[in-house]
Amino acid sequence: MMMSYYTDTLCSVNRYKKAKNEAEKRSRKEKNGKNRVKMDYFEWLLSKICVDPAKNDHIQGLKWLFATDFEWSHKLDANRAADGVDLRVNFAYECGYRYPEVREALLNKQCSWLEMMVGLAMRCEDSIMGNDEFGDRTPHWFNVMIDSLGLYLDCSEDDEMILKRCAARQYKQDGEGGLWWVKGTKKNLRRMQIWDQMCEYLNANYKEEIHL
Repeated sequence: MMMSYYTDTLCSVNRYKKAKNEAEKRSRKEKNGKNRVKMDYFEWLLSKICVDPAKNDHIQGLKWLFATDFEWSHKLDANRAADGVDLRVNFAYECGYRYPEVREALLNKQCSWLEMMVGLAMRCEDSIMGNDEFGDRTPHWFNVMIDSLGLYLDCSEDDEMILKRCAARQYKQDGEGGLWWVKGTKKNLRRMQIWDQMCEYLNANYKEEIHL
């Protein structure tokens, strides 16, 4: 009887260990799967602005933009966040993922700065500035915003403060330090939603090309 007791106990322990190991393997597999989806999505975003992750010197800074939640203080800028989140649907469709899989991999997080800026650059090109003569200038509009903000993309405290000031609209009235710097304007861009700031920039610099 004593031997039977120990044998049964040992079998129970072994079954527990086996079940625990299998659960840990499933958890690692799920985690790796989510990480893969997240990395694929990040690289997909970079492809829209023609950035090669293997060759870009600012890849860590772009990862930081991807990890940082977009914040805003003008109520209409919620539309920019919505456009950014909508990119996840486009990614799922283009890359053969199920959208719930993408949503779960991103933990249903709010829009990141990278998503917002890529989404806005794409909208700028597709809705207003598309021109076969120049090709797809989505990367250009993205870089305009990076330059206007003055980001170094080095994950520094300076970059963190730049985004915080932008979110709080503590930049110059002509947009310098914000997303769209309209040099020489007398208008106060701090009072405008981001979309209208972009239109002011395009009207000041590309008036002959604009089509709506």
